[in-house]
Amino acid sequence: MAPIDASAEFRLSKDVTPSHYDLTLKTDLKALTFEGKVEIDLKINKNTSAITFHVNKPLKVHAATLTSSSLKTFKIGIGCDCYR
Repeated sequence: MAPIDASAEFRLSKDVTPSHYDLTLKTDLKALTFEGKVEIDLKINKNTSAITFHVNKPLKVHAATLTSSSLKTFKIGIGCDCYR
């Protein structure tokens, strides 16, 4: 893969806008690792078939769940063209 141009702009779609983040981290200072959970409130501005998040190396996303305002919960697939 070609290196990423650091001056390039990377922007998320305007179809979905984050409005609140709730982050919980559990650290293991002996192993120098951490794990955590993130809940993100989103405002859906336009119908969309995909939601994109920035994930930085070496972070790994193990699961994702989408819950609607009507409290319907959906497990969603994690497609990753990560770390381009």
